[in-house]
Amino acid sequence: MSDSRPSDAESARRLLVHDMRNAIGAIRTATELLQRRYRPEGRDLRLIEVIFSELARLDALAGGDHPPKP
Repeated sequence: MSDSRPSDAESARRLLVHDMRNAIGAIRTATELLQRRYRPEGRDLRLIEVIFSELARLDALAGGDHPPKP
């Protein structure tokens, strides 16, 4: 491990990943709350599943380790 400062590109990457993970978490939480409140079925449930699936994909791209929601 190096004691040198991260490059500007690495600092920008870290900031981007941090901001992405914050947004992913907020969207995931809001979607979970909507799902609990409205208990969607059929097509609406499928839309919720698409949101969770895409959040998992984005989280993986950002280097996260959160499992996809059912």
